[in-house]
Amino acid sequence: MTYVDFWAADKKWPDDAYGYVFLARALRDAGAALYPDWEDRDPLTPQPLDLWHEIGGGRLLKPQKDVGNATKDAVRKLLAAQAPEKLSFVDSADPEPQPLRTAIDSWRPHVPLKKFIQILSPEAWRAGAEIAKLENDRRRAAVDRFIGAQNFLKTAMRDGKLTFVLLPPEGGRFSDPMPAHWWNVKDTTSRFRMCRMSVSGPSNGTAFAGAGFHDIFVSETELTTLLKSAIPLSRPKSSEELETLQTKASTIYDEMLKLEGASPSRNAFEVACKKQGISTTVAREVHGQKYAQRPRN
Repeated sequence: MTYVDFWAADKKWPDDAYGYVFLARALRDAGAALYPDWEDRDPLTPQPLDLWHEIGGGRLLKPQKDVGNATKDAVRKLLAAQAPEKLSFVDSADPEPQPLRTAIDSWRPHVPLKKFIQILSPEAWRAGAEIAKLENDRRRAAVDRFIGAQNFLKTAMRDGKLTFVLLPPEGGRFSDPMPAHWWNVKDTTSRFRMCRMSVSGPSNGTAFAGAGFHDIFVSETELTTLLKSAIPLSRPKSSEELETLQTKASTIYDEMLKLEGASPSRNAFEVACKKQGISTTVAREVHGQKYAQRPRN
């Protein structure tokens, strides 16, 4: 089963039992508690489309030849669905793969063969990129919500506020409560791919399934308590609301800078903003701006 298959097939997830909730269901509940615009399909959201070169703080649209086929196809589909009147194509000549030449072929003239394929016209490519910007905003918001829900549960388990146990894939008996320090690692992304972890101990690797990996469950009672105290994090609904949140986040940054005598790390800043109901997306943008403006020695 792949990562996508796992999150798309919740009916195949192991049952909750004996006062424990499967981590994937706990994550959905956490997402819904933290984000009013949470959708259960958020974990299935692909990464934003990579269409721009980042140059000197600005962005330049990549030519189609520098973009992968899957990304080009995604842009074409977006344009066809949302602005079909702007869909147009041109022929592009690409070199045809050539067979290896041998010594016998050396006397023959080498004439590169070409095949013609249809690509979006320059006008259609630019129009598709404009639509992709909006699609990327949607994707970033969904990815941020998914990551935010992960971090919420990770922090709770690491700090001993949410007990977790393990269950073999074949089912049976839950383990005894596992050590909270197993979550005291920098990156736990792999554990949320299929909500499994190795029974051998904390690991910062990228593996997420295989021999020795068991399903993760959390205490239902403790989860309910945590979610009741969760502060909802909503995205700004207007430019005025966004500006208000950005100003608030900027003030938090300045206070942390004054208190610590150094620029706060992005993670610490996001945590401080989260406590004030400011989303990760807004906090990340403000941190990037403030960090870029810091005095240079």
